Amino acid sequence: LEALRQQVAELSVKLEAEGDSFAAKQRDLCNLAAGYQREAQDAARQRAAAVAPAPAHAATKRPQLPASLLSGDARGVVAAIRRQWLVDADLSGEPACVQAGVQELMQTIVQTVDRLALDFYDSEAHCVYELLQNSDDNRYEEGVMPTLQFWLLNDERWGPCLITANNEMGLSATDVQSICNVNSSSKKNREKDAIGHKGIGWKSVFSVSDCPYVLSGDYSFKFDARVDSPIGKQGYFVPTWVESAEVDKLPEVAQREFGNGRTVFFMPLKSEGLAVALNQELNNLPEKGVMMLFLRRLKQVQINCYGEEIGLSCEGSGKRHIVSVVQAQQSLETTWFLVSDETGVVLAFPDQEPSDQYFYSFLPVRRVGFRVAIQGPFELTANRGDARSCLHNVALRDVVLDVFLSAVDDPEIGKRALSYVGVQTPDPFWIQLRSKIIEGLRQKACITTETGALVAPGQCILRGTGRVGAVARLVPGDLLAAACGLSF
Repeated sequence: LEALRQQVAELSVKLEAEGDSFAAKQRDLCNLAAGYQREAQDAARQRAAAVAPAPAHAATKRPQLPASLLSGDARGVVAAIRRQWLVDADLSGEPACVQAGVQELMQTIVQTVDRLALDFYDSEAHCVYELLQNSDDNRYEEGVMPTLQFWLLNDERWGPCLITANNEMGLSATDVQSICNVNSSSKKNREKDAIGHKGIGWKSVFSVSDCPYVLSGDYSFKFDARVDSPIGKQGYFVPTWVESAEVDKLPEVAQREFGNGRTVFFMPLKSEGLAVALNQELNNLPEKGVMMLFLRRLKQVQINCYGEEIGLSCEGSGKRHIVSVVQAQQSLETTWFLVSDETGVVLAFPDQEPSDQYFYSFLPVRRVGFRVAIQGPFELTANRGDARSCLHNVALRDVVLDVFLSAVDDPEIGKRALSYVGVQTPDPFWIQLRSKIIEGLRQKACITTETGALVAPGQCILRGTGRVGAVARLVPGDLLAAACGLSF
């Protein structure tokens, strides 16, 4: 027993010694980890001071180019933007943490723009609408008919390509910098007279082209985001100056329109399949021709798809406007009655048997079941695919209700009021509007009687069909009116 006690005592001493050793090692490891953590925090602070992006709420405060550069020559502006993005900059003398921070930041921006360009929109051909929007937001000389032209063609050198030409005043240095930014726009200070404000629409062109060219006034540059580009996908937002010798190699249409003073976007397409999608989208624009009534500046859109020409234009004043569509050498004019409100809500009622219409926020968004075109300054999701769920849009929806019911007081609109309501859709946002319109029409003269008069639904009855209808047809309309105050 004494021997056993001695062994236990020796084992306890040994365990205590090992415990002290383990504790010492644990303290050493903790001290080492704390040292590494301090070094990492110091490096992070240095990196943040050197390359930290602006906070999200201050995205619009991103440092701008000095005024001296913005007022300089076109080539100098492009060079300054490249320096701003640290392209061609020698960072070899900077600390390793700064170099790593710059690389990490650039990778993050590239990945973000890559998603904006390729995954953000439902349709690969959505860039057509962004190009329309940009043209409507542009500035025009007084007396000029604002016009945007599209060409979809197969070029011998470039293959399938999309070209646009716009007779605007030309890009400014501020416009060029905005195109090169990721979440900035020269339109933000022009919210009341510009459709676009998110600063991301231009990036949609990269869904169809990985090397679009921009030609405007003294500017000639491209965004070369091809795999073999010297700057790779940084080409999404970093411009590369294009010399005159390269401009001379562009398709004849692009050279001609640039020479005529137009702002030209030349987009060599990435595939034949994209040409098919663009061809379909451009040929579908006539069915959305009513958008010409909602654009603020653009008055004409001319399209040439492989030699087939399409033209959209509008004219009119007051309530009555005419949208003209020329397609397949045939001209079609549609008359629309416009009823508006000071909030910017406009309803366009076709003066013919109506069909399903889109709702618009200046440009078409989607069909929602109504057979009247609804236009308003709705807050849209970033990809322009739908209206956001917000109090602003709910308030606008109530304005649409008031405008619709007041418009029905006009007999030219009232006679088709029930047709304009359209069919119910499963969208809860618009279902409420439709239900309220139908309820409001109960008190409106919107039913055409056999005599051609308009009366409220409660003031008329149907003759019916079958035996009931046969008997009802024996009752003169004036007799029904005299006996019951109702009309057939």
